Amino acid sequence: MTETIKIKSTRFGDVELPADKVITLPGGIPGFEKLKKYVLLDHGEDGLFKWLQSSEDPDIAFLLTIPELFIPGFKLPEKGIQLSSIELKDSEDAVVMVMVCVPGEEQSFITLNIKGPIVFNNANMTGVQCIIDNDDYPCDYR
Repeated sequence: MTETIKIKSTRFGDVELPADKVITLPGGIPGFEKLKKYVLLDHGEDGLFKWLQSSEDPDIAFLLTIPELFIPGFKLPEKGIQLSSIELKDSEDAVVMVMVCVPGEEQSFITLNIKGPIVFNNANMTGVQCIIDNDDYPCDYR
């Protein structure tokens, strides 16, 4: 029988899922360094977006997407990305996602933070947010 965990979320209520779905971000997310454990939850049925929900703080969740869905040919730069903390040995195990900023009243479009992609290692369920020091990767891509 698969072990399950229950996550409390102010956005989704109580969510029960397999314990092996917990993702560890060893360095946390900038500004949220103390939170290390997260789960990915679907947002809608179309698969365009997912929520990175903290399993340690029910108030913290980040909307993510796969950048290639909006930026054909998106690739991480070959240099300057630190992935040692997630022990990525095979690029097939990597999943790259970016945070989505949903507009407020004065904005009518979403933006993607491609300056700070999150790379997940599916082999060991770890992840890291990378900060790309390159102006070709803005934090507010439209």
